[in-house]
Amino acid sequence: MNAEEAKVGCFQMVLVLLLGINYVIVAMSHGLSVFHNYTPKFYCEMKDSTHKSYGCQVMENSSMFANLTFTSPEVSAFTSCSGEYHFETEFMENSVVTEWGLVCEKRYLSFLGPTVYYIGVLLGAWITGFLIDRIGRLPVQAICLYVQGTIAVALYIVQSYPAFLVLRSLQGVFVQGLQNSTYILSLELFPARSRTLVALIMQISWSMGLILLALLSYVIPDWRILQLAVSVPTAITVLYIWQIFNTKKFILGKTLESNSINLKNKFSNVELYQETPSSVENFNKRHLPSNSKCDQESKMTTSSKCDKKISPKDTEEVMLSKIKKEKISKNEEKTGSNDTKQTANKINSRLKNAIESSILRKYGAIMICQWWTSTIACNILDDLTPSFQINRHITFTLSAILEMATNTFVYFVLSRYGRRLPICTYQSFNGIVCILIAVFFILTATVAPWIDIAKTTMLLFGKVTVMSTLSIVYLYTVEIFPTVIRGRCLGLCVMSAKIGSLSILHLLLLRHVSLPIPLLIIGILCLVSGVLVLILPETLNKILPDQVMDMKNIIDENNCKDDDINTENDVKEEDLTEKQILRQKLFSENWVDAGNGILVNFMENKNTE
Repeated sequence: MNAEEAKVGCFQMVLVLLLGINYVIVAMSHGLSVFHNYTPKFYCEMKDSTHKSYGCQVMENSSMFANLTFTSPEVSAFTSCSGEYHFETEFMENSVVTEWGLVCEKRYLSFLGPTVYYIGVLLGAWITGFLIDRIGRLPVQAICLYVQGTIAVALYIVQSYPAFLVLRSLQGVFVQGLQNSTYILSLELFPARSRTLVALIMQISWSMGLILLALLSYVIPDWRILQLAVSVPTAITVLYIWQIFNTKKFILGKTLESNSINLKNKFSNVELYQETPSSVENFNKRHLPSNSKCDQESKMTTSSKCDKKISPKDTEEVMLSKIKKEKISKNEEKTGSNDTKQTANKINSRLKNAIESSILRKYGAIMICQWWTSTIACNILDDLTPSFQINRHITFTLSAILEMATNTFVYFVLSRYGRRLPICTYQSFNGIVCILIAVFFILTATVAPWIDIAKTTMLLFGKVTVMSTLSIVYLYTVEIFPTVIRGRCLGLCVMSAKIGSLSILHLLLLRHVSLPIPLLIIGILCLVSGVLVLILPETLNKILPDQVMDMKNIIDENNCKDDDINTENDVKEEDLTEKQILRQKLFSENWVDAGNGILVNFMENKNTE
């Protein structure tokens, strides 16, 4: 059964909830870096001394600073501790930083954990994107699910930091493959009218995963046991993962693609000659003897010769000689016609590929622009948002609840206004927020109490709009690209987003020169992206395209819809004008109702007289 003809019932809702467990696993894996790099208050205890030196000691002036967690991110040269670092924790927390002493002169190593993880995510989006389109959504989902679960268990027993980095990067590869395959599979299993709801369930599952991670990290202070607890949902999926079937759209898309390839290979090596009734008739007229042939020969010879019957031997000789002549001439014609047909077919195929590739290039460039700008804006707003002096678990939970409320509001917006207009609106908000925050930083010379309040308010509002943009863009990317290349296109877009996440670290280095510069650049790029998205077609309640040419059909449907709306408006205007004229005639003294809907103007006859 086609997904568009399926009725959404209890089984389908249970299915999407089970797929949401995969999103819970992905969210917890992405959020683990926050708790891995937790750095409590620490001090250096010298050898053969009871003196405690809190914080790090800078080599330049040997002055003591407080904990580096609360200082500026500037890079300084620190002296190494002659003794051993000790950490003061309230609940015996044990993180990656505390276990391997990644503070002061080793602080740069703590940043390698999130960096190598997101590099793995970047590679995983690209590699698994090809595999999703090649071998299917469900096999890639199963492979990534259990491999990342195995790596999570291996991280529990790892004893060296380099091995931890290697395993963490590999985990990023398979976690991103699990995320992309789960999202594509869940949307392809449901009809067009239910895709927005399915996307909402996936985003809520993501937020639930973050809340669950905050709860587990509060209950389990040791990062190793926490890593093991996070892998428990992976073991639960063994009970149901093989009950989920592959999507019919993927099977149909692969079948159409393989059939087209086989037909191209078949007809590229075979001469294009088709026997038709007209060709058979022409052959009979040319080669077989008939009365007309005899009549034509009788004009050249005597009438007595025409009356004689044609012998089979003469007929055979005539046929063989004429067939040889026809074969020679026909072969010459065939070579010429085949060359022209092959050149015409090549031109048509090149033209078709050029049209398809131009559509893909245009859509791909616009979607990559949306992903890249929104991700950079999200990272820079997160970096500028002030940290509240409360428990980190509560802060993490509140941010997840805010994200859940934002996605719920976005669901109603998408159901009402589609995809294009919300993305354009939210991207415009992102650009305006970044530009206004840059203006606030410029106005710091004039100290005013309202500037800090306005800046914090704009930062929180910007975080909401950026989260909304990312959730819509994820759904829009899956809907706009065809089935046969959907995984690759989504992987390319996610890869561009992760490149933006990594490049924001270099953009933030401009803070030493002037912080408004990156904010202004990102704000302008967001505004440009909001305008570019209007070029794309609307996909609300539209069937997912299977082939590349189906993308063009969506554009044609949108154009036809606009034409229908214009014609309906013209008809309505004509009806209104006719009603106004009829109303004027009914209430006029010159026109009289003669019955049966006939109006007569007697004053016109008098004027003519």
